[in-house]
Amino acid sequence: MSSRQPCGSNQKWADAHYGLGATWYDLHDQAAALKELRTALDLDPSSAGAHRLLARIYLQQNDPSAAEREFTASATIEALC
Repeated sequence: MSSRQPCGSNQKWADAHYGLGATWYDLHDQAAALKELRTALDLDPSSAGAHRLLARIYLQQNDPSAAEREFTASATIEALC
């Protein structure tokens, strides 16, 4: 028996964490938003939306190199879809 999960099985959990991250962002709690968005990306690294929202947060935190990294990841993922 394989310990691997079927492809996409974490998608619903990634979406849930992305939603929580977006909610925390809207409530101006960047620390909680970052935690949820990072969890979303751990579960689904191909979430362009999570990368894009992380980039916005990093820009607001005056971390342009991290923002650029996340915007680039988002754009790359979107180009592949």
